[in-house]
Amino acid sequence: MHFKVRCHILMLTAGVFIGSCIPIPGSSSKEPGAAPWKPPIDRPDGFDFKKNCGVDVQEDTNNPLYTQMLQSQNIVSEGQLGNFSYRVEAAASLDIQSTKGASKSTVDVKLNKVIDKSTNSAPLQKFILLIGAKITTNARAGTTESTAIPSGEWLKLTGGSTPEWKDLLCVVSASRTHKISGKAGNHTITFSPGLANAVNPMASAEQYQKELGSGRTLNVVAMANKNPRSYKGTVTFKPVSPTAVFTDPLTNEQRNVQADTAWEVTTQFEKGDKQIENITNSTTFYVNHTKRRFEAIVQRNTALEKPEPPVVLLPTN
Repeated sequence: MHFKVRCHILMLTAGVFIGSCIPIPGSSSKEPGAAPWKPPIDRPDGFDFKKNCGVDVQEDTNNPLYTQMLQSQNIVSEGQLGNFSYRVEAAASLDIQSTKGASKSTVDVKLNKVIDKSTNSAPLQKFILLIGAKITTNARAGTTESTAIPSGEWLKLTGGSTPEWKDLLCVVSASRTHKISGKAGNHTITFSPGLANAVNPMASAEQYQKELGSGRTLNVVAMANKNPRSYKGTVTFKPVSPTAVFTDPLTNEQRNVQADTAWEVTTQFEKGDKQIENITNSTTFYVNHTKRRFEAIVQRNTALEKPEPPVVLLPTN
């Protein structure tokens, strides 16, 4: 029994949005009097974007910067809907395509088996749809289009006037809005000054150290749709062990991950708006700085009342 849900996401489940906030020479925000962009050093020609950020700022903005396919380990979830107890086996895949100006990630979630535990058979279709919605929510299914903070505004924000954002450049980028559509409906979330819950796998280990050091916490305010109430949140970056062992819950196959660095990014918002609460999550990025790619992405949806198993995404090659 196979049920497939295809979800196109412009930011990875946890917000991989490579290059959107990397300034392009001569660019600036649309605000009057905004200064043109300059590299964040005394000698403009001395900062090597290709080496430090993984981006050649002179290249065509439409050229792909980063592509990667990842496949999840099997996802096994057990739960209850009313008097109905179920077990579901699922899998997810992730296709990341990024340019300087945008990222497009395609997430496929496939329910391989749904079992009514009381009868050991497939449940009614209505329950399958409910379970599928729950699993795809845990895997961050849906479509998210993100608008980056204009480069001039980004450089002003990270130029030192706001200490917590000081010196960020290309390891972490931020978006101003999320336009989200899916089975849960369509809505827009606006962030101030921006939501930065992504890391750039193209950046060097040295640049990670310069920007994130031993950890960093950013404050953010979110507003959903036309609701005038704002909700406070934080995004915390914390270095964790770059080695891990993940065991598939169905096959018991073990996957050893050995990355150069790993970063746990925890996004937390106060309660009161379900759309904003759904951004709450904890994601760990395992970065190979030599190959400039993710060796694993592990996502935990901490917004759910009952914790679901983490989604472990691993490279397909």
